[in-house]
Amino acid sequence: MSNTTRAIRIHETGAPEVMRWEEVSLSEPGSGEVQLRHTAVGLNFYRY
Repeated sequence: MSNTTRAIRIHETGAPEVMRWEEVSLSEPGSGEVQLRHTAVGLNFYRY
């Protein structure tokens, strides 16, 4: 697997515009851990 991935990260509170795509490095899994490759994820919206 790759040593980096893209992630949406939030560094401040606010509207959806505060979400940013970033390249992040992946560390090797430790003892008793696994690393999975994902192709899709879901996001549930919060109700105000």
